[in-house]
Amino acid sequence: MSLVQATTTELRRITLAGAHCARGDAILQALAAQLTAAGQSVPVYGKLAVSLGQCADAATILQASALALAVNVTQAEYLASLENFKPLRGKPCKLSSPLPHTQLAALRRALEDPAQLPQLQEAFYAGKLRDIRLIAPLCQALLNTSHGIAMLAAQALCSVDNACLPLLEPQFNPQNPRHSIILRVLDALKSSDKLIKKTYTSACLELRTVAVSLMGRYETLHPLLNTCLLDNEKSIRLAALNATVIRGDKAALRILQSTRKHIISDERPLFDGCIKLLKLPKYARQHPDFSNFTKGGNFS
Repeated sequence: MSLVQATTTELRRITLAGAHCARGDAILQALAAQLTAAGQSVPVYGKLAVSLGQCADAATILQASALALAVNVTQAEYLASLENFKPLRGKPCKLSSPLPHTQLAALRRALEDPAQLPQLQEAFYAGKLRDIRLIAPLCQALLNTSHGIAMLAAQALCSVDNACLPLLEPQFNPQNPRHSIILRVLDALKSSDKLIKKTYTSACLELRTVAVSLMGRYETLHPLLNTCLLDNEKSIRLAALNATVIRGDKAALRILQSTRKHIISDERPLFDGCIKLLKLPKYARQHPDFSNFTKGGNFS
């Protein structure tokens, strides 16, 4: 801010002294050099530096003064707005803002363009999506119509720990079926049985199904998961069956065995297959066929 103020003050001095003083003015040249360097991260500073370099008569000095004043006023309004700003409170996280403005703008655009998915994947593995300024765009990208971008945004948000929770929690709508991916991210970050139980009791059918598929990791929800095996909705029953298999303990095996006689005949072969899987040793369940069957709790 002081750099822009200094530029405004110097242009005022040149205006009072006369346009002929602008040519070769050492102070203007020094300010232009500083603004050029700052322009790598703030493009408008670069434009102001170019405008200073062109100062040679009354018209160009007036143009540079107008641009400097506009930048000055804009930043002053922004700083004034911070006086009433209430920061979002969350758990501490190790994030920074290492990306230059050009890369940041490119990644923002890429999050809206499915054709840029390969570039986004490269940025993700390079750790560039951990810039704190990308958290809000990543939260919005969860609802992108491109499945690939939505999945990548979910993985990126899970990698920034709890930094996204203050934005993500108000965004979650339990009545919107498209918010199932938001529920999965919240579950991965919060590990809250209360969130899953609340979603199961009050959300739309699609999100209730996702909530049931995530119950297996919460021991406090196992009794509720057992009752879901006999739910009236088929999607709920199948999600509960999947979650029970993912539990993989002896109690899960006993539940399936005792519940089998109460289910409809069309679903008994599926129950029998799950019972056989749970009777296998744990190392055998790492086979790809088993992993593909129990992928309900993953983002894939």
